[in-house]
Amino acid sequence: GAYSFGGTPTFGATMAGASIFSGAITLSAILTVNANMQFPATQVASAGANVLDDYEEGTWTPSVGCTATYTSQIGRYTKIGRIVTVHGSIAINVIGTGSTSVVSGLPFTIANIASLIFSGAVGYFETLAINQIFVAINGATNATTFSFDTMSASGPTMTTTPGIMGNGTLIDFMMTYE
Repeated sequence: GAYSFGGTPTFGATMAGASIFSGAITLSAILTVNANMQFPATQVASAGANVLDDYEEGTWTPSVGCTATYTSQIGRYTKIGRIVTVHGSIAINVIGTGSTSVVSGLPFTIANIASLIFSGAVGYFETLAINQIFVAINGATNATTFSFDTMSASGPTMTTTPGIMGNGTLIDFMMTYE
């Protein structure tokens, strides 16, 4: 059978120290639990669009690839369902043959939804290869990379500017994508 509670539930029936309830329990009030909510190590996906069935935190390594060397590469992410938020910082020591415009290594592939632009924010930058007054992130759909959109002077639009990273470049950023 099912148990339905309209107020604050009290569970008092036990047998040998264990609760003896079976069937569905429906709660019509806010439930406060004095424990942490845990998700299994491997997602158990639900067919319900409104079911919270996936949560993950971790690290990733932002990179410009090839022979670039770094002072630091820091990346953290949180994934809730199909939404991923990444935070990162990349400090390039020597760019070498690394990309001067694309950062790779995102922990999950960006959705291939042509009508959406997955963009992010740059919180801090220094020692760019070319002078810019504003830098933002532009995620590449169906990929684990992003590039930069910039402004070199005040104006109405941003442009995709290749070649902003070089020796000594430091960029701190964040992006949320599907």
